Amino acid sequence: MRLECTPERQRQHNDFVHSKMRTLMWSAVIVLMASVGIEARLILSPPPPPPSPTVIGPDGRTVIGAAVVVTPDYALADGDVPAGSQLSTNGTDRIPIERVRTAEVLGAKLMLLHLQMPLSKEVPSFRMPQNGEQASATVTAGRWEGTLVERAKDGMIEAQPAIAIGSVAPLIATADSQLVGISAPGAGGDVAISTRSLLAGFPELKK
Repeated sequence: MRLECTPERQRQHNDFVHSKMRTLMWSAVIVLMASVGIEARLILSPPPPPPSPTVIGPDGRTVIGAAVVVTPDYALADGDVPAGSQLSTNGTDRIPIERVRTAEVLGAKLMLLHLQMPLSKEVPSFRMPQNGEQASATVTAGRWEGTLVERAKDGMIEAQPAIAIGSVAPLIATADSQLVGISAPGAGGDVAISTRSLLAGFPELKK
């Protein structure tokens, strides 16, 4: 530290140095706290959802649409799937698929696809939904969270709030991460289709 020739000037100089040091100290503290906050947010925030399974056209490039893998051997897609298409579960892999048949379930046109190479991972177990079940649906097109409520008149389920994804998507139970149905575009908007209705429309899924 530089020494001044008079006590007064020395005191002024010391005060100036101390002021600068306090400013630097507080700046360092702010930077450190900001770094810790950003790191904590990255650690605590949930990881981004994996890519939605997609149907790739016969040319190997064109994305036909989303699909929901319901068993290691079968997947469901909304709309038509051209012959020779493939399924991709992570954006890069390609699994040959065979078109089985199309059926209308609760107003949604679904196509059952048979996977030529069964999946051993990424396939949640499925069960029947419970009335008032908390569930979520996450695909590339969007995300929904809410409650599945059984309708008294016919025993079917409806989503509250209404699903507005515009794509076929898995309905995953919040309690145990099991598949309890799917959502799919219908004539009047997205519909919630329980596993009970899926099994009724596609008995092949029982095998």
